[in-house]
Amino acid sequence: KPMKINFGSEELFDKVKGWLVNTLEVANYLALFYQGSAKSLPLRRSVAQIYLSLAQDQNLRPRLAQQNAVRILLDICNTDDEITIRQASHAIARLLISVNPKVLHDSTLHDSLGRLSKLIADNRHELEHFEAIMALTNLASMSTDVRERIYQLSWQDLVNSTFEENQMIQRASIECLTNLSLSSKFLADLTKDKKLEDLKAIFAFCSSDDQPTMMASVGCFSMISEVEQVQKFLMEQTRLKSLLQREKFLDSDDYVHRILVIISNMASKHLDQVSPIIKESKFYSKINTEQFNTKSEIAELQKSLKALII
Repeated sequence: KPMKINFGSEELFDKVKGWLVNTLEVANYLALFYQGSAKSLPLRRSVAQIYLSLAQDQNLRPRLAQQNAVRILLDICNTDDEITIRQASHAIARLLISVNPKVLHDSTLHDSLGRLSKLIADNRHELEHFEAIMALTNLASMSTDVRERIYQLSWQDLVNSTFEENQMIQRASIECLTNLSLSSKFLADLTKDKKLEDLKAIFAFCSSDDQPTMMASVGCFSMISEVEQVQKFLMEQTRLKSLLQREKFLDSDDYVHRILVIISNMASKHLDQVSPIIKESKFYSKINTEQFNTKSEIAELQKSLKALII
């Protein structure tokens, strides 16, 4: 029976791309063709565009990375043509959003960080900007060394990105900054009273109506709440009080856990100052309770705080 095929459908296009990458392993042939060529500018640009298009499908990204796509794209960037560099860098970003960073060689990872940081710093196009931040967020989870490198390259540009009007860029920036907040260099800067303005930028999103952004921001302070300078920052200008008044999030275990970590760390050093703030807040019911949370890590925090404050 004849089968009707809509050759203009996106579904068919996606299936063809999947077949090309997974079955035919076209990226291997593309890499061989590129490496064996004279690497002219038109060829560089065409190959970058092909990779950028293929990488739109996140299911194909791991396979493309295995087929040496990132290394080829880095080589394509060795040109003076700005458009070609941006397209290749964008393709790298798109690939590294969801690829396990451990499949990359150290030199490839190192060079990729440079390209991604440049893409964020240039801030020419919202999609490039967003996907480069997402890629750095993924890479920041790889190792301490990678996190320290990203902090050096991109911290300030990521802070600046929180002021963008695009909410997706704001959210991605906060999530990446949260991943970087355990950087030893950042923590060292905090102890020298540096980066306090950056804390203000991050804290502003603790009151965001966008829940994922708000949760990332609160999560950042949860992770660094043992630092004395952070505790002083939170006790200034009713900042801690404002965190404890988000009544509509009190049923969220994730939010409750983050807040409990913050106030537990602060109460261990500044009980006299923290206790009255807690007792006056909506959050007090989460501590002054006989019915502790079913999650053990939350219940332990509730019990220890109750012993301190009640």
